[in-house]
Amino acid sequence: MKRRLRQSAFCLLPVCFAVALSAANLACAQAEPAFELHDWSAWLADPTLEHAGAKDHFFSAMPGVVDSTRFRRGGRGPESPEPLGMLTFYGDAVEDIEIDFRVDDGRFMAHWPAASAKSNRLRWIETALIEQVEDAAQLAFVSEDHWFQQARQGDALYVRSDARTERFIAYDAELQYTVPIKLAGGPDVYQVQNIGPAPLKDVFICLPTPEGRRVGWLDELPVGESAENAASADADVATPAAKEPSAETQTGAFRLEVRLAPGQAVPPVPLRAADVFPADQESEPAGSPVENKPQAQPTATAGGPEVQISMSPPLAQDAPRLTELTETEMARRLLATGLNQHEVDLILARYAQAMFHSDEMVVVFRYDAATVEGRMPLVTYPEPARTVRVALVIARNIDPQIGDDIRNLVQQLGHPKYAQRQSAHERLAELGRLAIPVLRAALKHSDPEVVYRAERLLLAQNESIDAN
Repeated sequence: MKRRLRQSAFCLLPVCFAVALSAANLACAQAEPAFELHDWSAWLADPTLEHAGAKDHFFSAMPGVVDSTRFRRGGRGPESPEPLGMLTFYGDAVEDIEIDFRVDDGRFMAHWPAASAKSNRLRWIETALIEQVEDAAQLAFVSEDHWFQQARQGDALYVRSDARTERFIAYDAELQYTVPIKLAGGPDVYQVQNIGPAPLKDVFICLPTPEGRRVGWLDELPVGESAENAASADADVATPAAKEPSAETQTGAFRLEVRLAPGQAVPPVPLRAADVFPADQESEPAGSPVENKPQAQPTATAGGPEVQISMSPPLAQDAPRLTELTETEMARRLLATGLNQHEVDLILARYAQAMFHSDEMVVVFRYDAATVEGRMPLVTYPEPARTVRVALVIARNIDPQIGDDIRNLVQQLGHPKYAQRQSAHERLAELGRLAIPVLRAALKHSDPEVVYRAERLLLAQNESIDAN
């Protein structure tokens, strides 16, 4: 009898051990803080630049208390947006958290609160996430009209690092970047193609015209079959639910047509000097339809399938319908990523002017969490229960009719009014290498002022001024 009891007790030992281990794991799991990490960033891109958020082309968004390698705007007005990113934390307080943040093919220009930094890596060690600050003096002083004040109004946890406390982690990065989207056609319908390695989400086109603004939306612009598809995010990363593909998606009062043609890419239209600016010849009237111009034959180019986006009718700047199709629709899509209302309001406050009210075409699109993680790896210990990552790309100078604009600008280099000549010169300087073919043709122009300014612009691009 005793022997049987000893055998039974021996057999129960593994079961007891397993139960004890499960109880210990459950206790640890219950003790682990449950918090969310949200990361959003704005990438300012231009095909004339090699970087998104290029150091020499954009001012710093940071207040004076934050060290930055960018120039500060000073008393100048908000002529252009500023690169910015932000990490915010929600949920349980964390007594000790470590954050390791890197950027591949890029560098950090500023960060706050200050981290242990290398050019492409930031580390916050022995940092805490707390619910309240005991003394408001722990927060850095900034003016009442600075965006820091709006960012502090949310319900995120405070980040305490060394002697500094803030309600967020702000950062500014410059990334090696090539704009991955190509447009052709317009202004009623644009043929759009993704020539990059990752899908583009929530593609938005905003086109100013004399009659009003025209806008178009597309849920997703896929990559080509041969491209590496980094679109699938981890299961625990918050991303919008996948939508069933459809031939047409209704967006407001206009119809968004999506036609995929995997066998035919968008034909590039080469900008040849002889075509766009013959010597001593007047340019075409601005706004001439692109359909009436000679088009290059379709060629097999790398990239995703061709997609057509139908644009809305022209809408007045103060029309409620325009607001619905711009600010309201953008907010809805950003909220669908997992960002909260306060974060979306801050993004719109910072970038609505650049996205919806620019004097030139703007294309905006979003990268999903997996793509952002591939470019900007972010690790925290302990790990968050949920992570939301959003990169919003704001791209300019990709209008397929930009050749017409460049020709008109070159003609204005000889305008009788100095202010008009100087304005055209400055805009051509901004366009950089996109203007080179037209500027070369302008070296044979009959107006000495046009030739002189074309030479200066070419030399600024380290180009030869030999007209032959």
